Amino acid sequence: MISDLPLCDFTQPVELQAVRALGRQVVRFAHALPRHRRLSGEGAGSLQLATEQCDWLLPADPLPTGLVPVPGDTLQSDDERWLVQSAELLVGGSVWRCCCRLQD
Repeated sequence: MISDLPLCDFTQPVELQAVRALGRQVVRFAHALPRHRRLSGEGAGSLQLATEQCDWLLPADPLPTGLVPVPGDTLQSDDERWLVQSAELLVGGSVWRCCCRLQD
């Protein structure tokens, strides 16, 4: 199944940097969708986003066979580096959700 992420608004290019036993691999995604987590607010009208935590949605199709995001990998977006804390395959195997924390 092909991902529809390229059709979404607010996508950004990111680079997955994965270090494995056979060396470092870099995969570039033209369309990844950041989804900042919501913080619980006191009132119904107050919405705050956790700027240091983000779920990145990545299409599965540019990943080489056998390479999947794992905790410890990083995502580079513009001048921000995100550390992958967990990853799971969604949407019939076409999208990865990587739960990440912003690195200093």
